Amino acid sequence: MNLPEVPEPVWIKNHAKSFREDSSDSNMDFDVLYAWIGESLPKYLWTECKWKEILKPKGINWQKFQKIMSKANIINWLRDKQSWDSLLKEINRLIFSPDSYWVGK
Repeated sequence: MNLPEVPEPVWIKNHAKSFREDSSDSNMDFDVLYAWIGESLPKYLWTECKWKEILKPKGINWQKFQKIMSKANIINWLRDKQSWDSLLKEINRLIFSPDSYWVGK
């Protein structure tokens, strides 16, 4: 099983870039801060893309989904080092691979 492909939320990436550029502290990794404090991407996938309707019956609630998303390389996507398609494949692998910890747990 795979989750449905959804449009890339370019506005999330653009907002993260603006957040990074507007910040004056060069010692802080603002992409990491943006990815986890804002939770924009997990919220987008869970709510707007309605992945919750597919995942909840499989035993994956919002908290488990957040843990799964913490394993995905969102930072590389925010920095244009990973394509959207590649990130979606990674999330699907984390959830549905035969050795997945998440489904039904």
